[in-house]
Amino acid sequence: MKIFRTAAPGTSRRRFLLGTGISARIRPWSLLLAIAACQPEAKEVQVGQDSETGVESVVERGSVQFKVRFEPESLSLSDIGRLSLQIDAPADYEWPAFSFEGEWADFEVLEVSRDVVQSLDDGRLRHRIEVKLEPQLSGKLQVPPIPLPFRQRQSDPDPEVGTESEAEYHTVESDPLEIEVRSLLAEEMVSLNQLRPATPPAELEAPPNLWLPWLAVALPFVGILLWLARRWLRSRALEAQPPGLSPRETALQALDHLVAQKLPDQGQTKEFYVQLTFIVRRFIEALTGVRAPEQTTEEFLRAIHHHPAFGPAEQMELARFLEAADLVKYGAAQADVQALTDSLDISRQFLTTFAVGRPQAMEATA
Repeated sequence: MKIFRTAAPGTSRRRFLLGTGISARIRPWSLLLAIAACQPEAKEVQVGQDSETGVESVVERGSVQFKVRFEPESLSLSDIGRLSLQIDAPADYEWPAFSFEGEWADFEVLEVSRDVVQSLDDGRLRHRIEVKLEPQLSGKLQVPPIPLPFRQRQSDPDPEVGTESEAEYHTVESDPLEIEVRSLLAEEMVSLNQLRPATPPAELEAPPNLWLPWLAVALPFVGILLWLARRWLRSRALEAQPPGLSPRETALQALDHLVAQKLPDQGQTKEFYVQLTFIVRRFIEALTGVRAPEQTTEEFLRAIHHHPAFGPAEQMELARFLEAADLVKYGAAQADVQALTDSLDISRQFLTTFAVGRPQAMEATA
């Protein structure tokens, strides 16, 4: 555990966690000195923002100035932001160490720099700490207020008790900073009509049913067989690939079965898109190892952003396809015949051509 000091250390140390205050005891000091310079109420000096570089908050109390800055003010989900903490204080002031570990607020902490100290013309010392953060969500995010408890260090021993006196802590706190995190496709509005150029409407043809001759032989049982076969095929449609079939053959077979069900004709458009996207996600997982079926669309797009098996064009096509399907599955969008046809064409084209002729890319993902 460490306490930031501006002169020689003389007290025991304790750890400070953001948002929790000070949780450990400091050794008593013998002679409590007056710290009148620390008594003024905390006041806000400046909260400004620069659209080109970042957003910052500066607060003062007495002779202590605390500046918190985040750069840039607007970034994408895959970018790395920088949080700077700057403390200007007299040389005999101290405060507990900041701690940034793992996930903090809506960010993942990537790196924390050491405390860099420099002397100012007015005799104070300037401390600077920089933290590299990666946003975990898109949209409007907030860097929460950061408290800074500080005190003037006391060093005169009490001759009666032989211990050093303990000075009272005072606190300044930065203002919350608002930043904007764009999704990977923030500049493009996804629409079902933008999936691909319009093509004339086409009727969906079901593959031939190989078991129809058997039904002709057993006409009295045809109704029961149809009901049982439909239940069994539907329950097995989303299961693992059958033995002896490749992931591509399994996916194309599942797609043919989905078409044969004609779910949109029965008013089950959302169920159709649920099964269609699952077929594509399961195929991607089987070929690349990316756990697509268990991820949200945003998590999946982030996972393939630097994946060697996916080129820029494939990433963009998958993003448009999945986000357009989400509009139907979770939103109020309605898919017409053209949109359904386009979705089927895109998924079939992807299942047929993805990673064909690129064994090196597939070996790199193994």
